[in-house]
Amino acid sequence: MDKVPANYEKVLRSLEETKSAFMEHYRIYSLNSWQFWTVLPLSIAFIVIVWRLIDRRRLQELLFFALVWEAVAQVLDDIGTNFLLWTYPIKVTPLYTIFINNVFYIPLTFMLVYQYFRSWRSYAIASLIYSAIVAFVVEPIHIWADLYLMLNWKLIYSFPIYFALALLIRWFVEKVRGFQVHANKNDP
Repeated sequence: MDKVPANYEKVLRSLEETKSAFMEHYRIYSLNSWQFWTVLPLSIAFIVIVWRLIDRRRLQELLFFALVWEAVAQVLDDIGTNFLLWTYPIKVTPLYTIFINNVFYIPLTFMLVYQYFRSWRSYAIASLIYSAIVAFVVEPIHIWADLYLMLNWKLIYSFPIYFALALLIRWFVEKVRGFQVHANKNDP
């Protein structure tokens, strides 16, 4: 800590204590919990199922869609956890802010919605339904299982965010795809 400003040393010490407490909690509670040993195989099975369902002719586009979802979800999750809106008492990974929903379930399921519902209208309806399922069914199950702890958040806040993100991410992916098609047409 040679070049650490004196006014930042207290922050670094606090972060080190937090990291140590978190790793101890992960080692003692997460790894020994029924939640960990349930979520881990379910996550692997989910990835296998999605791999079987994905349209490989559209693989690049679909994976781009899922990665954009994952990136946005992770940024929003970092904001939520850093501002103590919610936290995750039991986690599959020891990484502080990575929650399995953000990495796998939500992005990959919305990717399948994008794959199967090609028109904007059908996509919007399916996204509305899936957003409601995540906000009002999946999140309460995670709360019950101690995987998700709302501190300064309400389930009702999640629903419009999921739905808005579904629409914005589809719009963004289709804009990028349009740029690519246009560039390919103009390519000599």
